Amino acid sequence: MVSRLFFLSAVAFSTVAAQGTAELIAKLLEAPTDIAKINLLPDEAYKFDFVNSPSGKTVGAGGFSTSANVLTMPATIGNDISITAGFLGPCGMNTPHTHPRSPEFNYVTNGSLITGMIPENGGKFVFNEVKTNQATLFPQSAIHFEFNDHCEPVTFIAFFKDSFPGVNQVAQRLFGLPADVVAASLGIDPSEVEKISQLIPDNIAHALEECTKRCGINRTNQPTLQLQKHAPPGPTSNNNTTPTNTNTTTTNPNTSNGGNVKANLDFAGNDQNKGLIIGLIAAVGVMGLGYIVLAILALLRRRKGGRVAHGYVKTGESFAPGGMYDSEKYELPSEHLRTPYDPPSGSH
Repeated sequence: MVSRLFFLSAVAFSTVAAQGTAELIAKLLEAPTDIAKINLLPDEAYKFDFVNSPSGKTVGAGGFSTSANVLTMPATIGNDISITAGFLGPCGMNTPHTHPRSPEFNYVTNGSLITGMIPENGGKFVFNEVKTNQATLFPQSAIHFEFNDHCEPVTFIAFFKDSFPGVNQVAQRLFGLPADVVAASLGIDPSEVEKISQLIPDNIAHALEECTKRCGINRTNQPTLQLQKHAPPGPTSNNNTTPTNTNTTTTNPNTSNGGNVKANLDFAGNDQNKGLIIGLIAAVGVMGLGYIVLAILALLRRRKGGRVAHGYVKTGESFAPGGMYDSEKYELPSEHLRTPYDPPSGSH
């Protein structure tokens, strides 16, 4: 709960401070009761305009979506709920994405949507046509999409059980990884990564050539402003250069253009490192042998001090009368094992 509070506080402050409501957000997060939260907010804070909201919009060539969440509607703080309204134009697609902190219950208000999702590795692809007044469920973190395969706009309402469910757009985030990692994942040359990344359209996108032709839509030249900047070209690089910069990788025979995750990882292959590893193994071996010797000496000392002429001794019936097996009446004559049984009930 504490970590969640810190997360919501950090996210809220980073976004709403520019709107002059940072102080209000802080008070809401610290309010001890729901009544205290309600009394902090004006009445209009409990309604939200999904069409004309000045914030919370995701806009692409194929439509837009608007989210009422902890950032855009402070009244959701502490209520574990948020809603996104999607306005998909003709051939508009809410491109594949995930929600890391909540499942999604998606309700279609008009028209129909083609939806699909894959929950995780090993899970099947789930495909549906969701018509007016029908809904579909996407499990938490499942990759999913919604597509309007018609020439008229469609609206959906997505419900979440978290006030900030998060969104992870699959294509944009994938191509934000180092180019060599992306290339290895797709089986392409790293030099192709930059070219492909520039083709990823902003969400919500115009999708499927068959649909755009049928509806007379030109799907070329869609905006690509949502693309994430590439991570450094390799795990050993400390700069933020794009994969096209190879100044830090060309001197290493284990790297390729754009860097390689294998670079400088062959620690044991270096002659100096081999000597160091051998020395470490020897030191560990000596320490282990020492511990074995100490254990043997302690065991011999214990046996010498604990040996008695009569072997086992009997504890006697008076200690635990009745209910004991014969084997339980005998124990080693050690001071630590003299009385191992709890007195039976009713013997006090």
